[in-house]
Amino acid sequence: MKVFVSEIIDQLGTIDSFEKRVEHLKSNSSKCLRTILKYAFDSSLSPDVKELPEYKPDDVPIDFAYNDLNSVYSRLYLFFDKSVSKDSKRNHLLLGILESLPKEEAEVFAGAATQSLKKKYLTEFLVRKAFPRLLSEEPNGKVSK
Repeated sequence: MKVFVSEIIDQLGTIDSFEKRVEHLKSNSSKCLRTILKYAFDSSLSPDVKELPEYKPDDVPIDFAYNDLNSVYSRLYLFFDKSVSKDSKRNHLLLGILESLPKEEAEVFAGAATQSLKKKYLTEFLVRKAFPRLLSEEPNGKVSK
């Protein structure tokens, strides 16, 4: 059975100890999950999206969705560090991606694209413990060596 990235993140809210949450992220590690977490928490990356466009996520159940985060996560770079110069083009791309995803997956993608991913027990500290080399800066803003 396929486990979706949004499910992995949501399951953190049901795990009672920090160590188990770290292990949960490690045991479900994938390139997609790590990329989502990097863009959501790496302060060296600067999001270009300040405000999300109004969108209507795909209302199909997540198991039957045409798209999921595994098929769109590689496009996150388009919304950081001026990769797409025109705001209108960037918003159009973001709108298309968000509307192609089921609600749960769209929330995670939107949170990563704006560095505002808010899920129970998902913190920068947790991400640093689970994936020590994933984020490029220390929490206090100093570059790690």
